[in-house]
Formats: sequence, C-alpha cells, structure tokens
Amino acid sequence: NIRQFSLCTSPTDDYLQIISRIRSGSVYKKALSRLNLETEIEIDPPIGTLPLNVADPGPHILIAGGVGIAPFMSRIRYLIAKKAEVKVEVIYSNHSLEDICFKKELANIQNKRSWLTVKHILTNRVGRLNKSKMAKLISKFKKNTQAKYWLAGSPLFVDSLEEILTSL
Repeated sequence: NIRQFSLCTSPTDDYLQIISRIRSGSVYKKALSRLNLETEIEIDPPIGTLPLNVADPGPHILIAGGVGIAPFMSRIRYLIAKKAEVKVEVIYSNHSLEDICFKKELANIQNKRSWLTVKHILTNRVGRLNKSKMAKLISKFKKNTQAKYWLAGSPLFVDSLEEILTSL
C-alpha cells in the first residue's frame, strides 16, 4: 500500500518524523500504529515543496487543519534551527482541544519567540472557518503586500480556504 505523509521534522534534523491521526475505521492506520519503532519501512523521496526563505521577513500566514500542521511544524522548527526572525502567524483549526497536535510545543515556541503567533480555532466551539471568520483573522494582513498565505490540511479544507482567501 502507498500512502502519503507529511514530514514534521526540520530539514536540519537527522531523523524523520510524521504524524497521523489513527481513526477507528482505517485498517491501514491501525496496522501502522502497531509497528515497532525499529520496523523498517520503504519510503520514496519527498514530493512537493513548501519553501520558507529565512531571509523573507514575512509575514507568513500558515493556515492548517488537523494533521495538516505537520509541514508547518517542519518549517517552524527549521526557522528555529536557523535562528531566523521571520514573522509567522499560524491559524490552526481543529475540532477540539484534544485534537490539537503539538499543542505544548507550539505554546512553548510562541512563549519564547516573538516572531510566532498561534491562533487556535476549535470548530466544536465556534464552527468551521468561513469567510467572515477568515476576514477577521487576517484583517491585519490585508494591506500588507508582503504577506504570504500557506494552506495545509485535507483536500476539502484546503480547497475551501483557498476559495475563501481568493474572495477576500
């Protein structure tokens, strides 16, 4: 079986890390969760890119849904490793507090580094991200021609947010 996963480790790390949500209905993910740490797996080289130039001051608005935070964690960890001072705002949508990946790590990074802001959107409390919510969340960036928007999550999440951002 071939599956795609996003790395959440920095390119400067000497190991690879992925995250995945293990749902009760997925035979593949159940088997994955039972693998021993020393189990060898076969992987292909990474596909796609998510360039984040350490010399580009931003702001970079990273909009993630669920485990879509993985490639953004890779970039954030990379910025830390390179001691970059790039303005990054993360808008991170999850169903509930329990669903947030890297909750403690993101809070620690945000507390130690002034260049990172994380805004959690909990859909069980405020509903899904829509045009009016996004307009409020990104209002301070609307006039900034240097602002760059990055999306990661399920195809439905990405398509929906791309449509919303294009309409604003």
